[in-house]
Amino acid sequence: MSDGLVADAGHIAKASGVGLIVDLDEIPLSGAAATWLEQQPDPQDALIRLGTGGDDYEVVCTIAPDEPKPAGFAVIGEVIEGEGVEVRAAGRLVDVGPGGWRHI
Repeated sequence: MSDGLVADAGHIAKASGVGLIVDLDEIPLSGAAATWLEQQPDPQDALIRLGTGGDDYEVVCTIAPDEPKPAGFAVIGEVIEGEGVEVRAAGRLVDVGPGGWRHI
C-alpha cells in the first residue's frame, strides 16, 4: 500500500465487491510510530492519521478465515457483506473521509 491503509483497503473492497472492517487499534506499529502515538493528546485522532497517511509500502490483503495466517502478517480487520470500509479507532466507529491519498 502506498496511498494509506484505509484508502488501499477501500480499493480491495471495491474490486472484490465486499465490505471491510479495519480496526486501527490492531495495526502493527514501528517503534517510532508507537512512541509518536504515546505522545499524542488524542489517541483516536492519532490512529486515524496513522491509518490514512501514505507511503507505507506494506502489504494489505485478505485471507480466507479457514486459512492459516502467514508468518509476519497481522490481522487488522475482517471482510463483511456490503461495500466500502468501516473504520474503528480507539474502540469506536470513526469517519476518516477518503482514507488517504486520492488519485484524480
